[in-house]
Order: sequence, then structure tokens, then C-alpha cells
Amino acid sequence: MAVVLFHYDSDKSLFPVWASSFGYSAVSFFFVLSGFILTYAHWDNRVKHGLNVAAGEFYTARIGRIAPVYAFSLLLSAPFFVYGYLVSHQMSGPLFLMATALVPLLLQAWVPPIALAWNIPAWSLSVEAFFYLMFPLMLPRLAGLRPLSVLGASIALVGAAAMARSWLRLIGPSGDRNWQYFLDYFPLFHLPQFSLGIAIGLVFLKARKPTGMTADALAAIALAMLCFVVVQAQSHWMLSNSLLLSLVFGSLVYTLAASQGGPVARLLSVAPLVFLGQASYAAYVLHIPILVLWKSAAKRVDILECGPIANFGIYIAILIGMSIATFILLERPAKNWVLRLRFSHVDATRG
Repeated sequence: MAVVLFHYDSDKSLFPVWASSFGYSAVSFFFVLSGFILTYAHWDNRVKHGLNVAAGEFYTARIGRIAPVYAFSLLLSAPFFVYGYLVSHQMSGPLFLMATALVPLLLQAWVPPIALAWNIPAWSLSVEAFFYLMFPLMLPRLAGLRPLSVLGASIALVGAAAMARSWLRLIGPSGDRNWQYFLDYFPLFHLPQFSLGIAIGLVFLKARKPTGMTADALAAIALAMLCFVVVQAQSHWMLSNSLLLSLVFGSLVYTLAASQGGPVARLLSVAPLVFLGQASYAAYVLHIPILVLWKSAAKRVDILECGPIANFGIYIAILIGMSIATFILLERPAKNWVLRLRFSHVDATRG
């Protein structure tokens, strides 16, 4: 929702700055969380190499998880993508052809001029696809090391990447959009955050962790730190400090995982929030095409121009409804089909 507010409010100033400025930074939370969750789900010290599925099965499951809804988002966005090229001339012919070829393959983040082409939020899925590719290679190697050493090295890498980006921003061509896109979206700059998530997952699984009231107190502190960071989101220094943000995000992930019976964890475990969480991937990849469609409709039908707050409320209602429908009708059936295919393969192998 931070990303949704960030994109919705980019030309309106409808919300306080702290509420609508955190979208790009919030994606870093997803990168850290992704490394943690994949490690939690797939590390097993009883299995050779520590990975509880074969690499091919892991890749198949990941594709089945993200590809159907991603393809649907591109289908919804396609008319505006083509219109932007043919009518608005938003990109050159070679870039349009390159985006047409690379965006469906989740490769756009590697080419800065097309990093935001077709469907803007998809850049992070391009980065995440790179993480998926690397995960079966990274986890066995990192799991063989001391978890606290991996954690320290990952924190150092996040800091090194942050310093490198700051330095390159200073010495690079000022005002060059492609250079800015390279620094903001290139996958290698974000890999340390994913590595940090893996390290936190290994620490959680292999080392002693806080329990009871201690875990609850640490989770409350981490949540307070997150609130402080969000409220300070209008600070450019705060938004650009990926090391600080990653440490806050990592602390929150770890402490909430440790505080499984705590008040915050219980709140987040209520059925409606869990269900909305399941539909959140669809909300993320669909919110821009739905926003463009909503703006187009609002311009053409006067009755839809009912004030900025009401417009936002209608848009959010449509987005959540569409996301839930997409999760139920497309995402979940596709995922189940992939899992059935995978388990039937395993059974056939055993047979």
C-alpha cells in the first residue's frame, strides 16, 4: 500500500508527505523479506546442500507463483504501452522493441532505459527474478558458514552497495535519467539486501533466538523504528540510506518471526489480513494499470469526478476487489496446478 500511495499521489499531494514518499524504500523491505522467507521455507540441514527442493523444482514453483498474474498485468497495460509509443512517442522504436522482448522475460531492470517500461512496478519483479535465479546457488554456500558471519558480511555488502551508489550518483552525469535508472533499479545493487534476508533467515533457524516477553519487546522496538523511518520519509537522507533502511527492515522481520505469539504477530495473523496479504502481489502488479484505467474513466464520465478523497476511495476499492478476484481466479489456481505437476513428478520418480 505504501507503493500504491506513492504512485497515486505523485501528481496530487493528497496525503501527507510521510505517507506518500515511502514507496521506493518500501520495496527494499520486500527484498529483505523475500530472502528471509525463501530461506525459512527451503533450508533443511538434513538434505544435501541444505536445499529441500531441486533447483529445477524451485524455479518451476517460482515461475508458477509470479508468471500468471504478471502476464495478466502486462495484458492490461499493453494498450497504454503501445499508445505511449505510437501516439505520445515516449520512447524510440529500438527501445520499444527491446521492451517488448525483455519485459515479458523479466529482464528489463538490466537495461536502464526500459527499466520502468510497460508496467512501472514490474522493475522490482525483474530484480526478484534475478534473486530467484541466484537463490539455489547462494543458500547452500551461505548455509555452510557461521550464520553470524554471514549476517555481518551481508550488512557490510549492503553498506558497500549504498556507498557505491552514492559515489556514482555524485560523479555521474547530472540529470541523466538513464544513469539515475541504473543506480535505482539495476539488480546487482539490490542483491545485498536479498543476501541480508537470507542471513537473517539462517540466524533465525540456526542460532538461539529471543522468546516470550523479550521477543515481544524487541518486536515493539523494531516496529517503533519502522514508524520513525516512515514518518521521516520526507528526508532525502533517510530515503537514500539503504543500509539504515535494510537494518530496520531486517530487525522487524526477525523480531516478528521470533515473537510468533506476541500481540503484533497475533494482529497480523487475523484471517482478513492474511487473506489481503495473499492478494497483495496482485495488488502490487495491477495497481498501475488499474490506476491508468480509472483516470481514463474519470475523465470521460463526469459523475466519477466526485472529489479527490472519494476518487481515491473508489480506486482503492476497485484495486482491492480486482486483486482478490485475480488471486482467487488466476493466481491460486495457477499455483496449485504447478504444485500438482511438481508432486506428480516426484511421485512418478519414486515409482
